Amino acid sequence: MAYHPNISENDLIDNSTEGRSLGRSSSYDDVLFIMYGVIVPLVVVFGYVGNIMTAVVLRKQTMSPIAYLFLQALVLSDIFFITCAFMALSMPVLLGVWVDLDFGLNVFNTLGYTTINYLLMTSQLCNEYILVLVSIDRYVCVCHPMTHAQLFTKFRVLVSIVGVLCFSTIYNIPRIVAVKIKESPCLDSRRTCYSVYLSEIGESFLYQKMYAVWIYAVINFVIPILVLFLLNILVVRKLMRKQFKRRRLGLRKNSAKDRVTITLVLIMTIFALIQTLGFINQIHYVYMFDDSHDHTRTYLVDVVNVLYVVNSSINFIIYIAVGKTFRANFSQLIPFRCIGN
Repeated sequence: MAYHPNISENDLIDNSTEGRSLGRSSSYDDVLFIMYGVIVPLVVVFGYVGNIMTAVVLRKQTMSPIAYLFLQALVLSDIFFITCAFMALSMPVLLGVWVDLDFGLNVFNTLGYTTINYLLMTSQLCNEYILVLVSIDRYVCVCHPMTHAQLFTKFRVLVSIVGVLCFSTIYNIPRIVAVKIKESPCLDSRRTCYSVYLSEIGESFLYQKMYAVWIYAVINFVIPILVLFLLNILVVRKLMRKQFKRRRLGLRKNSAKDRVTITLVLIMTIFALIQTLGFINQIHYVYMFDDSHDHTRTYLVDVVNVLYVVNSSINFIIYIAVGKTFRANFSQLIPFRCIGN
């Protein structure tokens, strides 16, 4: 879900032929191809199939309109994110192999950088804050059930989802005006190549330090992580107390509402853990690109990128594992009924 660009905006200042090899090695390129040219495309295909089938199954589910809206929004945002991630991470690598290196890295990647990066960061933020909305909804539903119906109406949920989309769209606009594209020498071909450079706005202190570092860290990491961990802990404590009471009364099965909550808590917990790793990566990113340190690239950013794509592609597995009704409906879409009820 959250994404760290494969090429940082600090790197874009030095996008000349000599600068492209900075901190790179042939072994790194091999690992990069395996991660972005093999693993990510396979995960994206898997995610497409799973998310599309999930969208179909959710239409058959008998659940509350609020839970249905949130789950559908999550599915759509996951599909949008993995599509943008594939364009940003895999397409330059694959085109570099299928066509030539210059076309993949210095034509497609650079000409499409502004648009793809903007869409990717927008889908990332939208996905994150839909999960934040879900965590607030589950907290109120479980811990304050009497007020849930009053606060979370269908209209208000739709407005909140649209509000997240609008906020994500507007918040990332500075990324469009922070860079500019110019022609540059190619590595080894005669085609016209391009490089991405920071514009005057991108070079400003307000963008470099405030927007791209501190505001980004707070909006994309600190707020979502704190909200998700805090509210999920409160929800889990409440569910454990309810489960204890059921056992005292001789009841074993969880209610349908609780199963939906458990499913969403698992999804949010996995996301929060990966997001925490992303936050660690962000701290490392700031440290690495400080003027006093060498700009040596590590595998950490690439591992985090792949984990985000995996996270947005496997949520349906959690639905299958936890939801009996979902599992039964999902199995009906598979020609070979290998998923038991």
